[in-house]
Formats: sequence, C-alpha cells, structure tokens
Amino acid sequence: MPIIISSAHIAQAITKTMIFRTCAECESKLTVVFVNSSDKREENEFYCKKCFQFAKSLKAAYRLQFTIINAEDDSVENLIAFDEAVMPLIGCPASEFDELSIQHPDLYDITETVLVGMCCEIALRDGTRPTKLGKPKPDRIVESITPLQPFVPIASPIMTSRYWQENSFDDLVESNTKVGFFPFTNRDLKYALTCLYCLVSGQQLI
Repeated sequence: MPIIISSAHIAQAITKTMIFRTCAECESKLTVVFVNSSDKREENEFYCKKCFQFAKSLKAAYRLQFTIINAEDDSVENLIAFDEAVMPLIGCPASEFDELSIQHPDLYDITETVLVGMCCEIALRDGTRPTKLGKPKPDRIVESITPLQPFVPIASPIMTSRYWQENSFDDLVESNTKVGFFPFTNRDLKYALTCLYCLVSGQQLI
C-alpha cells in the first residue's frame, strides 16, 4: 500500500534536469562516456551496464526531484518522481516535452513556476532502501501527484495550439461534429470551434 500525504505544498522543483536518457532496449539508466576528441561534432556516448554495450538508441524519461512541505506536520521532504507520476502534470511523454523545449526554451522555467506552490496529494512508494551506512531508510519515490485545485497540464496550451496549426479548420469542425456525445447541436459546436480557432490563430471573428 502506498503512503499518502494528503496535503502538501511543493516548495522547490528542479526542472532543468527533469529529462534524462535511458536505454531504449531495457530502459535502464545509462553511463555517459565522454569522448576525448577535438572534433566538437562528435557527441558523447552512453553505455548500458545491463545490456553490456553502448546504447544503440536512447529513450527520454522524466526524473523530477522536488521538495515538499507536509501541511499536516510542517515537515520538509525531498522526493523523486518518474514518468508515471510526472506525465499527468506535464500532459505529454518526456520525449515530446524534450522536443517542445527546443521550440520553447523557457518551458523548463514555466514548468518550475507552475509546480512551485502547488497544493497536492502525494502517494509514496511503500518501501525502504539502504543508506551508505547500511541502515534502512524510507523510500522517497513518488507514485502519483494529484493537484488539489483545478489544474491544466503544463504542455496543454502548446499542444492545443500545435494541433490547430497542423489541421485545417474545416477538418476540425467535421471531425468534432461527428461525435455524438456532445450536449449541444452541430451549429453550436461549430460556433464554439470558430471562436477557439480565432483565439489560437489570432484572426478576428466575422
């Protein structure tokens, strides 16, 4: 059973290093092998200790280190969250976030701004790990982070904007009005989509 912290505030989030690379074959952590070369175009290589070889392909993953203040007893805890806990907050896989950050370099700073101060419920993995002295220590791995206030995934505005840019307006209207569970008419939906399209594209509603 996970350990539940019912109310916590995120006091610090280290977002600059939240994307790391794993072996695409076994998803294990990689060791960076620095290439000693004068050729700056030559990149460093990554060695997989589990596969006993240099990684043929890499996979991006989330590893977010953050600090919380437990509202129940005002204790401070340093935690680590991986893909399954971070992805719902970001709204996209780590590989896509990595790609988006190239187009939007301030995305890491935005992520930090959004996360710090967030009030949330946190589920911790129930387990222990040995310290350097061999004594058991509670595991600080996060299973889930649930915002306690209305929350929109951080990458959603960018993803929505790109979705509208990559699809024609007529295609969007046609595909969405065919869905039968909308509680309003096709004309109402078309007007709503028109307003949203104008908002994203910067055009004026005629």
